[in-house]
Amino acid sequence: MERLGTTSGIRVHRFVIVVLLVASGLVVAAQPGPAPTFLAVVRADGLVVPIAIYDGRTWWNRWPTGADDPDIQVLAVPPTLREVPASWLAPGQALPVSWRYLGLPRGSGAFRLIRPARPAHSDLMDTIALKCDLAISKVPSSGGDAEREIGVSISGEGQLGRATVASGAEASAILRQLGQRVQVLERAEMDRWRRESNGTIPMNLRLDARSEDKPQFVHAGTTRSGERYYSVSSGKIYRVVGGDDCGVNLSTRGVIVLRGDGRLLSEHLSTDAFAEYCGDAAEYTEILATLTIRGRILWILKISLEDGFGYDIYDPEQHEPVGLKGRWGTSNGRAVDSPRQVR
Repeated sequence: MERLGTTSGIRVHRFVIVVLLVASGLVVAAQPGPAPTFLAVVRADGLVVPIAIYDGRTWWNRWPTGADDPDIQVLAVPPTLREVPASWLAPGQALPVSWRYLGLPRGSGAFRLIRPARPAHSDLMDTIALKCDLAISKVPSSGGDAEREIGVSISGEGQLGRATVASGAEASAILRQLGQRVQVLERAEMDRWRRESNGTIPMNLRLDARSEDKPQFVHAGTTRSGERYYSVSSGKIYRVVGGDDCGVNLSTRGVIVLRGDGRLLSEHLSTDAFAEYCGDAAEYTEILATLTIRGRILWILKISLEDGFGYDIYDPEQHEPVGLKGRWGTSNGRAVDSPRQVR
């Protein structure tokens, strides 16, 4: 009996202490974590394909997508949104129904998801898509056109924006500030390339008339303080003088940031020379849209390859992808991507 009385007394004292702490404001109820951000592309056939999920700490993309992937081709299509496998999403997340839409190159609005569906056209990429109630005026009949993106969409925190090619006057103003920077990088890379070729590379090269003579600048995001982010790309093809043989493909890529008054704040450029081919690039990267989230600007990329395409999220401030964890296929026996934390 004495022990029971002692235990009861302890409970009473604990209860009194908790009441006092709550009354004094020292006990704070657990706050829920931030809502996740879901990103997707909207295809020309009206189907939606998820491409990334941000859970507040890590970026994920476990949605089934792949070029000519027999595992995806035999996947059973979930009958409802609720029955989408958890393994296709970030841990602990459920697929949202309501989304905001940004059309490319114009238009905006909102839509609701209806149900999963297998695309009728998957010439370049196998996936399971999602039907939505977004009205599409004209649905293409061919595979490649049907898979083309007509917009990007988001559910949760974050703001989407469009990337626009800089005007001629804007590009000229940037080039004046860069001065000889691009030419210096190109000369240094050509010198390196020739040194490492051990004299096997012809010295008499001419610039192909079809090459880009100036870099292209794409405005892709503005901070609250007015700083403007630009993607920089330039490609030059050199051929052997007196013939049409391939000499070298010289490409410059990177990011520059301008102040609100247009002055150059920073640049991060690199140049690469290679001679495997002199035709179209084997890999082509396009900024579909920008994402502003938690005060940071990120780029939503489409990366086209010879045998298909994929999507990625790029951090222009860090000059690297954010690191999407759990890409499709990595959970089927291959190593899982190592994520980089974005805070």
